[in-house]
Amino acid sequence: MKIATWLMLILVLLGLMPMGTSTIAFYFINQNGQDIRTMGTLSEEEAALNRSWKALLQTQTLIDNLAFELMINAEQVDIKQGLTEVRNELSAADRAFDLFWTIPGLTLASPELGEAMKKAYLGQQTMLKREIALVETTPVAALLSSLHQLSEEKRQARKNLDNQFADYMAATQANHRAALSSAQQSQQLFVRLLAGTLVAIAGLFLWVHRSFRSRLVQPLRQ
Repeated sequence: MKIATWLMLILVLLGLMPMGTSTIAFYFINQNGQDIRTMGTLSEEEAALNRSWKALLQTQTLIDNLAFELMINAEQVDIKQGLTEVRNELSAADRAFDLFWTIPGLTLASPELGEAMKKAYLGQQTMLKREIALVETTPVAALLSSLHQLSEEKRQARKNLDNQFADYMAATQANHRAALSSAQQSQQLFVRLLAGTLVAIAGLFLWVHRSFRSRLVQPLRQ
């Protein structure tokens, strides 16, 4: 091989090394970025659903407390204020659920799971609105009986909500673990490739050094 050709080969190899290393780094940074974004989206979705679920439970508690107070001492109860608090809490649940529904997380990856969660939520929401209407319009003497007639439907709606909530959270946690595992595997593979690249670079420099001595230095000494 002519010296000019050899020098050109060396220059090409030296130019390709940083390009190759940069390409590998860019790929794995992008891959890790995708995994991190996935985990972030799942966390936002999980938080919104959790807020919605808690607000529904709080709405039910407020309704039960208001009904109990009415039956114990109706004259001392400000029913208008009580119902305002109930409706405000239910509105907070709706806002949180609407936010949950707009986040492109598990609802996008598993539409059937999202639809089941929405159906359970709307079922519980409808039940709470029926209870609110009863508390607002039913005479106190008949309120206990009217609420009791809803007890089985109320129990089933709550059961459906809790079951779907548990299933959704379990699926979300599974996706969290999958994204985290993917990020860790990408990081480990990147470290291995980087180590291999550094070894290759060291070998290349050693080869260049020896070739330089044999092709240029030694002939000049002769």
